[in-house]
Amino acid sequence: MSRVGGYLRWLAGPEIGGTDLGTGDPLTDPVTARRAVREYRSWIESERAAKPTTVNATLTALDHFHAYQGISELESARVDQPAAAPPALSPDELDAFQHAVARRQAVRDRAIALVLVDTGLLASELVALDVPDVRRGTASLIVRHDDVAKRRELPMSPHSEIPLRGWLRERSRWTGSPALFVNRRGGRLSTRWVTELVVAISQAASLDRVVTPALLRRTFATNLLDRGTDPHDVAALMGHKRVQTTNAYRR
Repeated sequence: MSRVGGYLRWLAGPEIGGTDLGTGDPLTDPVTARRAVREYRSWIESERAAKPTTVNATLTALDHFHAYQGISELESARVDQPAAAPPALSPDELDAFQHAVARRQAVRDRAIALVLVDTGLLASELVALDVPDVRRGTASLIVRHDDVAKRRELPMSPHSEIPLRGWLRERSRWTGSPALFVNRRGGRLSTRWVTELVVAISQAASLDRVVTPALLRRTFATNLLDRGTDPHDVAALMGHKRVQTTNAYRR
């Protein structure tokens, strides 16, 4: 009954604001009831950052409630749920991975792996970085996009910023493209190369599963959500358009 109670409180409370439900009674009129449930679904998704499973469970409870009220044809549309993804790395797995990173001789390789761990970047975003995208004064990275509105700035902790500074000192002696991460010929690294590096580090860590940049990204988001970080803030760091996408990263 708690899900139905939340809906009834929303109907009676200030959250409903300027929502126009028409002149009918949402508890007895089918047309008004459909409109009210649709608005309530939008509200719990945007204001309460409800996960798809929670939204669907709420809609089911409201269907049953309205059937009891005599509105059996409500049948609210459900939210499509994202496909299950591999679980995030456990603290022990992440610790083993980072110890393996520390054993890599190349400062570039250490910087790449720890930036991925620390920022949740996509591999494609990492290889697209140029040297000016490193903001040394604020210890952050600028992720650029064709749409200026989608550009984002990602803070770095000393955990990744220190090895990145070491790489920049070495990088200054290399010639070639303006890319932040380059090969010995000065060319920009590929996403395939970065993925192979992360896989090799996970193998050196003797983990029971293969680690990829995508799994490091999932672990980054999951750990933030586990620590109670606002899902909207995590969505901004991840570059997600919808907070529902971010909520899929919860354990």
